[in-house]
Amino acid sequence: MGYTQDYLIREIEAIGRYIAKLVFKKDTIAYEIKNHDNYSQTDILYNEIQLLIKQNKICEGENILFKNLEASNVEYLKLAVAFYQEINKLDDEKLEQCNFSRDEVLEGLHDILEIYKIPFFDQTLLK
Repeated sequence: MGYTQDYLIREIEAIGRYIAKLVFKKDTIAYEIKNHDNYSQTDILYNEIQLLIKQNKICEGENILFKNLEASNVEYLKLAVAFYQEINKLDDEKLEQCNFSRDEVLEGLHDILEIYKIPFFDQTLLK
């Protein structure tokens, strides 16, 4: 893995931590289904996206995510960040098999920052 890819992985991880601290006042973001007897819209979307990731259909998962985002609902923000954090854990070869790139992961997170009107990422806020 080259320096550039290593840098992108760290940058994506840092943006996830930044959003977690700024919006959720936590160190990390993890999407969790709270009530398995009564799924919310975000729970249903989460399950659908997880299935697409397992099927190597990351592009489709991202498309569905953006199609369903509600900028007024932070659960969708949590879901979006969890999506990008999860695919960021995939190695470059796997991402390539899925016709996705680390640059697209970073770009997607930047789009999320814009949609939710979150100030552009500043690493100094994590210290």
